[in-house]
Amino acid sequence: MVAGTSLSAVGGRFGRLRWPGLALLVTAAALLATKLVFHQGLGLGVPVWKGLYGGTIVAAGVFCVVFARRGERVAWTLIGGATVLVGAAQLYWAYVLVEMAHPP
Repeated sequence: MVAGTSLSAVGGRFGRLRWPGLALLVTAAALLATKLVFHQGLGLGVPVWKGLYGGTIVAAGVFCVVFARRGERVAWTLIGGATVLVGAAQLYWAYVLVEMAHPP
C-alpha cells in the first residue's frame, strides 16, 4: 500500500458498495462450490448455473478493476480486465456457441 492512502479511500465513490458486493460474490462462490462438491442443483436449472458461473468470474474482475489501490492500479486493472474478458468468453460459450451444431 502506498504511504498516505487508506483502505477507506479505495474504490472512490464505489467504496460503500464494497462489502455488500463482496458478500454477494462470496455467496455466489459458495453456491458454486456446493454444486460442484455435492452435485446438488438446489432446484436451479442449468442456464442459471451457467450464468452464475460466468457472472461470478465477471464480478470478480470488476471488483479488481473498481477497487484497485493507487500504486498498484495498473496491475490490478490489467488483471481485472483479463478476468472480465474470461468471464464474458465463458458466458458467450455457455449461451451461444454450445447451442450451435457447428461452432466456429
